[in-house]
Amino acid sequence: TVGILGRVCLGFMHLEIRVSFWTNAAFSLVLAICFSQVEPPRRRWYFANELMIVLMLMISLICIEASVTSSARRDVKERSMQGQRSAVASLLNMMCDAVVELDEELCMVGNCAALSNSLFHSQTKGLQWQPLKQFVLV
Repeated sequence: TVGILGRVCLGFMHLEIRVSFWTNAAFSLVLAICFSQVEPPRRRWYFANELMIVLMLMISLICIEASVTSSARRDVKERSMQGQRSAVASLLNMMCDAVVELDEELCMVGNCAALSNSLFHSQTKGLQWQPLKQFVLV
């Protein structure tokens, strides 16, 4: 059991399937050589357990590696989107007197002080969650 726990920890430490596979293969080969002198029924039991352990370890490492990879990709994509959104917001702030973020129902998400000042609207009441069509003349 010490060998099994050691291999599992080594595999999770590296988080690389090829390294884990070769270390487990080397460990299994060394133990197979040591067990070659043991009687056949016990040897079969050992090889079946070794094969099952290596397969379970590899499957768990593949799942963990896929999870870590997808999480890292998601983080990179999210940071990229934040950077793009920040760039667009700063560009809009340079070109416009007031920039307002709207939700799906066209209500103002934040309390836009610049728009409030432009409309001579009370700062205490605020514009947050007010529908945009309330301020548009048709």
